[in-house]
Parts: sequence; C-alpha cells; structure tokens
Amino acid sequence: MPLVENGVKYLTATEAANELEVSRQHFYTDIRPLLTTHQVGSRTREYYNAEDVRQVKGRIAKHSSKSSVSGPKAVIGAKLVRMEPTDMVRVAPVLSEHWGPPNIERWSGLIERNPETGYMLVSDEDKVVGCGFLFPHTEEKILDILSKEVTPPTELDELLLYSTSGMYNLYARTLCITLEGTVTQRRFWGALLIRNLMRVFIRLGEQGIEVRRIYGRSDTPEGEKLMRDVGFTQIRTVTSHRNFMIDVPISGLDIVTRYERALNNWRLRHGGEGI
Repeated sequence: MPLVENGVKYLTATEAANELEVSRQHFYTDIRPLLTTHQVGSRTREYYNAEDVRQVKGRIAKHSSKSSVSGPKAVIGAKLVRMEPTDMVRVAPVLSEHWGPPNIERWSGLIERNPETGYMLVSDEDKVVGCGFLFPHTEEKILDILSKEVTPPTELDELLLYSTSGMYNLYARTLCITLEGTVTQRRFWGALLIRNLMRVFIRLGEQGIEVRRIYGRSDTPEGEKLMRDVGFTQIRTVTSHRNFMIDVPISGLDIVTRYERALNNWRLRHGGEGI
C-alpha cells in the first residue's frame, strides 16, 4: 500500500514497477535512474514520489503510441560506463554532433591522468549515445571557467588527482546526448546520463573522497531542466550560459545525504571520525 507523508504519496520499487507495468529488473535498469529516491521519515528503504512515477509512465505511453512496440520497450535503455583513454574514439562522433571534432589525443590524456573523470552512455544496442565528464579542479579554476563565454581547454596539470586526504570541487562538463532518435528517446538518455553521473559522486564517497561543491553550466532548456531536476541551484553568471552548483556541506538533497553516508561509512571503516 502506498505510503503518504505530508500529503505526498510515495511508492516502493515494487509498487512503482507495478504501476509502470514492468519487471523489477527493468525498473532498476532503465526506469530508476530517471527518478529521485526519497527516504521518508526514519525509514531506511528507498521510496519514489508517486507523481514522478506517473509522469514517467506518461512519457513512455506518449512515445509508445508512435510505435508498434507497446510499453516501455519502445524506449531503448542504456548504461553508464567509465571510459578508458581508447574509448574517446567511440565518443568522438557524439561530441562532433555538438562542437565539431574533438582533440582525441588531449581528451584521452586527461582520462589517462585521472581515470575517474570520463563516462559514456552505451545503449542496449552497444552504441555510444552520450557522455559526460566530472573534472576535479581547484575552485579558482572552475570559477575562471564559468566566467568565460567559451570553455577554455583543460591542461593536464589542472586536472587534480584524487586523494583521501584532500577536498575537491567538481566541474561537470561536456555533458551531451546524440542528436539521433526521437525527442523522447534523447530526453530519456539525458536523464539517465546526469542521474548516473550523480551516482559517480556517491561512489567517490565510498572511496573516501571528500567533495565540497559540484559546478556545471548549460545553455539549453533541456540541460537546465536536467540540472534542476537533480537538485542543482542556479547561481549568477556573467556570460550567456546559466551556471549551477550543489554546495555539499549545506545541501539537503537526497543524493548528498547518500554521499555523506557513504563517506561516513568509509571513514569509520578506516579508523577516522564520522561526519
């Protein structure tokens, strides 16, 4: 039976899967990344806002009505994969659709320097349909990027290496989805991309990496919507782009709570003090 808290109805994973008429496996693989998880009250299990589930169901139904394939199968799933330097060859065509041919050698060098920075979205058909990068920089470097109309290239020595003794600011950059496919399909992949990148943030906590702030920017309505859906706050800009930030120490976002819990567990396991 759905849980109601402060007038908001929440569903368990099983209830959400039943509402969407999909298997639990399909829900966890392709649908869950589109939804924000909630912890209601003192309960430890994850819940999903019933209204969010309803909206996803509507998007799937709208897409499937244009196809002879019924139900959610009309939308092609995808998974986020950490890139190896050699994967830039596979990612380059997607980047080219938006910004022209990338410097594959330079980008490969950045991934080789810090392997936790580049991620590609690979469809169920084994095709790269999107990518994104989370670069650890000094805050001074990130604010300099945000002050420029054109994003300056990142030099190798500007990309920081992770250490459990450091504190980091992340810049989410070059997030993009292929221009091929329907609008519904691209939006589906876009949501998968950004929500799974935020799960990379949680994995940093599991590795004992302390993150202070996450920055990003966008110049498209869809990109802005994705940023806001995840929980980014829009901050001031001096360019035509819109800038966004998550201030981790003061944020109450579920994704931040999960990150802090992961970081706290790592510290306790390694003899340190919890948060």
